[in-house]
Amino acid sequence: MPENTIPQAVTFNISSSGGFGKFTGAFGYESSAGSYQSPDTSVFTDSSSISLTWFVPQKAKNLISEDGEIMLGYWWSEQPSATLDSIEVKYSLGNGSSPAPAKNSELDKDDPVSPDKSAESTEKFRSPSEIADAINVGWNLGNTFDSYNTSKTGLSTETSWGNLKTTEEMIKDVKIAGFNAIRIPVTWDEHMDGNVIQTEWLDRVQEVVDYAYNNDMFVILNMHHDDYIWFNPTDEEYQNDSQKLCAIWEQISERFRDYGDRLLFEGMNEPRTIESEKEWGGGTPEERAIINKYEQDFINTVRTSGGNNSERTLIITSYAASAETVAIDDIIIPDDKNIIVSVHYYAPWKFSEGIDSDFTDEGKTELENKFAELKQKFIDKGTPVIIGEFGCVNATDIATRAEYYQYYISSAKANGIKCFVWDNGKSSGESSFGIFNRGNLSWNEDILNGIVTGANE
Repeated sequence: MPENTIPQAVTFNISSSGGFGKFTGAFGYESSAGSYQSPDTSVFTDSSSISLTWFVPQKAKNLISEDGEIMLGYWWSEQPSATLDSIEVKYSLGNGSSPAPAKNSELDKDDPVSPDKSAESTEKFRSPSEIADAINVGWNLGNTFDSYNTSKTGLSTETSWGNLKTTEEMIKDVKIAGFNAIRIPVTWDEHMDGNVIQTEWLDRVQEVVDYAYNNDMFVILNMHHDDYIWFNPTDEEYQNDSQKLCAIWEQISERFRDYGDRLLFEGMNEPRTIESEKEWGGGTPEERAIINKYEQDFINTVRTSGGNNSERTLIITSYAASAETVAIDDIIIPDDKNIIVSVHYYAPWKFSEGIDSDFTDEGKTELENKFAELKQKFIDKGTPVIIGEFGCVNATDIATRAEYYQYYISSAKANGIKCFVWDNGKSSGESSFGIFNRGNLSWNEDILNGIVTGANE
């Protein structure tokens, strides 16, 4: 690489004599300043060639030196060896500008190596409808990076709501269980200095995004409980809040600008006025209008940020992510071809929250009618819809809960809607939406079977 440059993304193009199957390895950097090795990463593919891209984290960048070496470890696959065909390095100059990538295509063909993600051209980007079609069923990494207002600070807040530190093995198990998409809720405010996201927080979020992305999952990254802390849909606070919203998405967009179409951005979680009379009733016309303005600010910020963000699929929502008719009727679909609408639909409400223990025929009809309404208002007009959160707490027998998940997902799918299960890691007590034990990597098998069956019907 030229002098006074910092690697941002390194792509390794690798081939073998046959299909790799499951390919496992790691990335690293070593210099006189120290060494860094990424967590192990795996790629599942029957292809005999892979393009693996390492988005260099800040911890590795801190070690950059003239004597430094970028490394790729090849642990194992179904092939006895692999050949490194070429390397492409995207780097930034000392002044922050980005030149053309540096390439090395004349490597020793006998040099065995190999993985990570591939920095895709926007020419390969699928439409939002194609992405929605490709999603089977999604899972939420709840009560993790979205925590706030706890006694912990910094990176320790990841575990402050009772869940373990996220590992790649957890995410792999989510995929093995049948989920090919993951939503990663993130609260940013408590990890900012003014309007600047702390590097260690963004690095850690990226690390977990990579756990899923490198395992060929769709990933939704959002701004989550900021709506509890500082984000308000009022005219009085619009200017300042919009400025902070845009600052957050400028930094996220820059960090993830070269990721492919399996990474989606969701501008807001449940934007609303906390403790207002209509907080969960769809809001007021004035509040809904402000939400639409925020959504457009989010979209404008991402679209002008460069890289693949010009074509990235972006997710917008209603006031409070409500599926109430008054809320979804006021969603303004932007003049942008790459948009998905998301709502949160914990329904039937009394069953979902554990007030009622029976999943009745009336409840099934309620679901069917709402899914049909969402299809008619959005999907039939060319805008895909996902259910970003749903679920039912542990307040009735397992068989009934399993039936609920199966029916809900199957009914939504019949209307072209894909669903993301809310899992906060709590298996009992209040808000017990947990179905995956992240400690021993075990599932509530009955509910999991209901989810997978519903997704495949």
